[in-house]
Amino acid sequence: MAMPTAANDVTAGVSQISLGDTPLLWHDATTELLQATSELKLGQLVKDDSFSLYDSIGALEIMDAKMDSGLIPPNEGPDAFDVCKPMLPEEVVGLMDQLLAAEMSWHTATSLSQTVFTSLHVEHVLSQYSKNPHAGISLISFLRDEEAAPESSGSPEALMHYVFRPYVLALIKCVDHARERMLQGQLYEDEDVSTMTFGWSPLEYTQCEDVLTLLDAANKWLEEHSGYLTNKVAQALQSRIALRWAFLVALSTPSIAESITAFQLCLEHVEDASETRSSAKEVPKAFSMSVQRTLASQIPPRQMMLMSVDDGYAYLERMCSDMRGLMVISEYVSGTDLFNYFQAFAVRRPVASGYVRASLQIFFLQDLRILGKITLQQFMVDLITEFAGVHQHVSINAPEDASEQAVRAHQLVQDFLQKAAIPTVDLFRVFCHNRARLRRNMIKMLYEFDALQVEAEAIDAEILTLLNQQPLQTERGPSHPYPLSSWVYHNKLQLMETIILLGFELELYQPYEWSLMYWYLDYVLDVHRHHLERTKVHISAPKAAPKPSSKKSKKNKKPTPPPMHPSDASALAFVESLHLQTVSYGHLSRGCFRLTAALTKLGLISRPERSKLAESTWYNLRLKPFLRIGAPEFVPFDDFKSVTNVERVNATALLEVTQDYFAQAKKSIELFAKLPIDVKRTSLCESLHKASCSDLLRSCVANSVFLQVVRKMPTAIIASSGKIIKAEAKYHAWFQSLSLGDKPKKV
Repeated sequence: MAMPTAANDVTAGVSQISLGDTPLLWHDATTELLQATSELKLGQLVKDDSFSLYDSIGALEIMDAKMDSGLIPPNEGPDAFDVCKPMLPEEVVGLMDQLLAAEMSWHTATSLSQTVFTSLHVEHVLSQYSKNPHAGISLISFLRDEEAAPESSGSPEALMHYVFRPYVLALIKCVDHARERMLQGQLYEDEDVSTMTFGWSPLEYTQCEDVLTLLDAANKWLEEHSGYLTNKVAQALQSRIALRWAFLVALSTPSIAESITAFQLCLEHVEDASETRSSAKEVPKAFSMSVQRTLASQIPPRQMMLMSVDDGYAYLERMCSDMRGLMVISEYVSGTDLFNYFQAFAVRRPVASGYVRASLQIFFLQDLRILGKITLQQFMVDLITEFAGVHQHVSINAPEDASEQAVRAHQLVQDFLQKAAIPTVDLFRVFCHNRARLRRNMIKMLYEFDALQVEAEAIDAEILTLLNQQPLQTERGPSHPYPLSSWVYHNKLQLMETIILLGFELELYQPYEWSLMYWYLDYVLDVHRHHLERTKVHISAPKAAPKPSSKKSKKNKKPTPPPMHPSDASALAFVESLHLQTVSYGHLSRGCFRLTAALTKLGLISRPERSKLAESTWYNLRLKPFLRIGAPEFVPFDDFKSVTNVERVNATALLEVTQDYFAQAKKSIELFAKLPIDVKRTSLCESLHKASCSDLLRSCVANSVFLQVVRKMPTAIIASSGKIIKAEAKYHAWFQSLSLGDKPKKV
């Protein structure tokens, strides 16, 4: 479509679009329109009664290059580059690399219209395929109309037909298989993945075996005509064909476990292809935004989002490595090990691609079985037993005691396991979402676990009555283990802690809110610590001793309690490790609370004026996710003010106490990091776990150093320095490092 050269030269802007094969007869109404509108004043509009605001917005898009998706400016259409033109071997290598970079850009959740579909060669293939999808790919080529296929000889035409054409077809088929896997995962469109095809079919009716056959033929052609190419170019082309073959096999394999193995081979070919980058010559004109104007979309054209070739290879290498890393969970170790792996996977940096996260979700739950092996009921029993220890009624097996009470207790447990499996599986899936969605969905999961806890407490109480279980005498009085509700409460407290900490990572809190959030985090951690201590008491409590078998044994001393069950010993060690981790987080949160409180007293953190918003309202809004929770009890605003009142404490005293808390946190983290892997249950993610502990230690040291700097600065200098506090995630995203910075200048 040509652009008008002047405002009154409408004739030059008449559309040349034809609908169908029949040419349209256009009538030039320019003169009549100009004469009819000559008497209109500026701002006047002549419209029909049926002409709505929606129509007017649509009308404004016409002839506007930024809004009119059908407008193709001069020298930007598909005709500006001839896709059927033979290219040099070096240019073919460069195009393969550019297409790979576009494909990897799409894997970052960028739209296909801004990445793969901007390739004019891809557009040419898809436009041919869309005319007759069921005819297969034999009719697709980069030949001009009525041009015969070139002979299988060493020539640029043959190279395009026998090597580059299969590569493009394989790339589009890779997009088809990757898109199918992404749609199977429970991820967010345009955030984690982007699956819209804009009316084009990415070879979905073509069998993968047909494309692989073409790639095999391409590799054979390169071997037979190696004399036509230099050694470097031939090696570069062969490595890229091999890489595309391996990548397509990995993406098309239905079994997740088998595809993970295939990615190992793909990873080896990535290294070979990246080493021959020097043989490539890029062809930037082979990509154009104008392709977007031919897509079935109501969205105006957007800029191309193509990463560099080097970044594309690096992204593919990381993607293959991430897929290979999923193999570690193929052998089921324990439910808690798997949970810790998902937690570590969620916080790892850089974030895994949407394809990897979708694959992890599918791999986790196959045919309503964990990893395709463990039933959901057995998985729930493992999670509860690994935390609360062995309890005879917490099992999927029928009770040995066939009494009515035992059968009823068993049925109650089975009902709970079935109901608790739903939010538990959802929680594992949520760990595969992006960080912003992770926090929002965790808040929803928090409410589900809160309701589940109420049901678990009722079931524990009923089982207690049915089985006539005797309480354990503790220092605080009689206490029952309540294994079901204890496990649910533990998970709920972990959710609360993660929700608060994710707020720091996502920078949701303003500096004046840091003290509040660190204080509330310390409150939740303190509740969690007491709960873990209570759990330890019940796990370590001796079980009922066996009855004496003879009169002689009755005359002896009191029988010694039986040795602790191995599962109880393992659960006790695990809970103790959780207790140590909770204590270390508690020291950190207390230190950060007092540090921010001292900085507020020194004037480095200021609270904005809130003339229209009461402070209690602000308090409830910030802690809104926890208002509806039954336990732990929500702390009222007045209690918060009285507990955190530091007006009578000077800043120097606060800083001294803060230094002690950071030192205690450092010791606790070091002790926790030294615990055996089987105790912490981090066998599936030990490297990520060590990195997290190391980052926490660095954050402790960094904040301790900053604290010393502030302590050495006179108060008068601090007040007049005009400095502000800056928080950066240099080491750990949850406990960030503080530093002094200049106030931003007003523009």
